[in-house]
Amino acid sequence: MSKKALSGLMIGLIVGAFTWVYAMEEEPKEIVREEVDKSTPAPEQKEEEKKSPLWGISAEKIKVEKIVQLTTDGGVESIQFSPDGKKIVISGRGETWIMDADGKNKGTLSKNALPNWIGKQVSGSPLYSLSSPDGTKIIELSHDKSHKYWEASPYRLGKIKNLTTGKEIIFPTKMYSSMIQWSPDGQKIYYNAPGAYSYIIDVNGTILTRFYHDGEFVWAPDSIKVAYSDMEIEGDLGDLVGSEIYVMNAKGTGKIQLTKTPGKTGIEVSPVWSPDASKILYRREYDGNYFVLILGVKEVEE
Repeated sequence: MSKKALSGLMIGLIVGAFTWVYAMEEEPKEIVREEVDKSTPAPEQKEEEKKSPLWGISAEKIKVEKIVQLTTDGGVESIQFSPDGKKIVISGRGETWIMDADGKNKGTLSKNALPNWIGKQVSGSPLYSLSSPDGTKIIELSHDKSHKYWEASPYRLGKIKNLTTGKEIIFPTKMYSSMIQWSPDGQKIYYNAPGAYSYIIDVNGTILTRFYHDGEFVWAPDSIKVAYSDMEIEGDLGDLVGSEIYVMNAKGTGKIQLTKTPGKTGIEVSPVWSPDASKILYRREYDGNYFVLILGVKEVEE
């Protein structure tokens, strides 16, 4: 075979091989793309997105849907949701009741038949905890010995210690030692400071918000927003004359008043989020008695 013919044959084989390889590479791509379009399901939602439409919604985008009074007996001492949010447990006057979250099917629980989650935190975060939810950080407290009466002072100096790296972050202000709450995601901390001021900081010690707050506080389970009761105190003896429930974003924006109790018909306290962040249980104090109400929220329509 001549060199020219051999050269032509080699060129033909190379072009043919290239065409065959190219076809083998391109054809499966077309098949795969067609299979994805027809048979692959949409990406699975994240777990928190399955909880409720309000999970992760900022405070200014929610409003009250309805408020229902669940009890007429005023002897209420504690309230909580079940872990799945479908049941409510109410304790008081030596008894414990359980009911559906809408107030139906109310029954009494005997002390020998209490679910193992009774009395445990099922949403939000513990009211007082020095350890972060994942156990990687801890808040260390110490007395401010520069104060003349430091031994009797309820306020402490604080620092966040990373148990993995040993890094320490100093709190920006003094704190009231029994009013500390980590956010459920472990990225933020609420605490109460002198002068009835409350702070929310991140784990780097940066102040996200400071607000005047004389009442109770609880994180929403999504860590995006918070609920709190803002109490109105009068007189030299500090008489409680009013209190309403508010929500706001962790950064201090979007403050919304959820309850608006007219006159002296009740004082709203003790907010508790449902595990899916769609409801808030709270207690209404009237004439020395506490009643339970549940507040449903929904997203504001644009």
